[in-house]
Amino acid sequence: MYEGDFITTALKGQISEYFRDPSKAAFLFQSPDGEEIDCIIGQRFENYILLLQDQDGDRFTISQFHQLLDFLKAYIEDGEPAHTTKEGTAKGDKDIFAAPGDGESHGAAIVRKIDEAVNADTTAKAHKHHRRYLTSAEDVRVLRSWLGWWEEYLSDIQSVYGMQDDQELPKDITYVGWTHTPHISKQSHSLHCNSLSLVNLVDAAAIALSKEIHQSGKVVKMRYHTLRLVYDEEVSEDGEHFDSLLTGSYYWMGGLKTVFGGGFHDAAHDPEYKHLYEHNHGQLEIMGHLLDNMQRVNENMKKDIERVEMHQQLVNELKQAIEKLPTLGAEIRKGKAELRKLNHLRKLRKQQKQEVKEALLALLRAAMAKSADE
Repeated sequence: MYEGDFITTALKGQISEYFRDPSKAAFLFQSPDGEEIDCIIGQRFENYILLLQDQDGDRFTISQFHQLLDFLKAYIEDGEPAHTTKEGTAKGDKDIFAAPGDGESHGAAIVRKIDEAVNADTTAKAHKHHRRYLTSAEDVRVLRSWLGWWEEYLSDIQSVYGMQDDQELPKDITYVGWTHTPHISKQSHSLHCNSLSLVNLVDAAAIALSKEIHQSGKVVKMRYHTLRLVYDEEVSEDGEHFDSLLTGSYYWMGGLKTVFGGGFHDAAHDPEYKHLYEHNHGQLEIMGHLLDNMQRVNENMKKDIERVEMHQQLVNELKQAIEKLPTLGAEIRKGKAELRKLNHLRKLRKQQKQEVKEALLALLRAAMAKSADE
């Protein structure tokens, strides 16, 4: 359950604004989203979201995001496979992606900056295809699809809505995930040792670009936030799908989530972890989040019922007025006749008053004349 402001900011593509609002802190659970990667949260079922932003919650400008896309294009510029098998893997996969070269070209320099942006232990890396974050031809295809959606989006907001290069990107770039070990998932993401290779690629490219364009030390990257605790096993998978739709996390919405579902849900149905649902529900009750949200829902429902009743009353009154329209003309004519009758009576009364007044004056004059003669 979410309050109205959460849904409003999410549907605007600006869910990060909700996380930045101090007044909303009471409705968000503690999240291992700081710069430190050793924040211990413990085991719990939660949906998390990665947001492309800097330490202050600011996004890239449109111009900077164009540069990010150029970085990503350079990273895959020679990444097309020569041949593929029926299973979709390339023959002689060591040759799928050409080596970065001698390090002198602009493209090779970008590849090196991206690959070394996070956890840059080159001795521990075995780059199967000479690109740390590309493991197959499918990665290239998906990334090209992402780039296509983003370029179309940037074109629209500038040509249709007139936004300028120096304006902040109006929409958050998001990825919604699932975990039962938040601090470990955050650490894996921070070190790029998880399976989200393309998400990590965008993260690394953003960090590498930030080092070039931000002299102040600001770093734009995919930052981890806890979205919500999952307290019911039956809605765990549907919850992730709903969160992904709500926050625009799917790649065709401009996010980084390629598909719904996957291995992350296995733990949700593992007997070893089922007890965490009960623990989550206990946390929700203790911290008041569930009760607060239920109270908000009840209050909103009460207001909605009042609005419906008021609307129905207005509808009924309008209906009655419409039903009276055929007789309204006769009533108006009757009213005019009554008004003419009243006006006639007023004139008669005025005339009668004048006659009485004149008679009294005549009597008074006669009495005064008689008194003078005597």
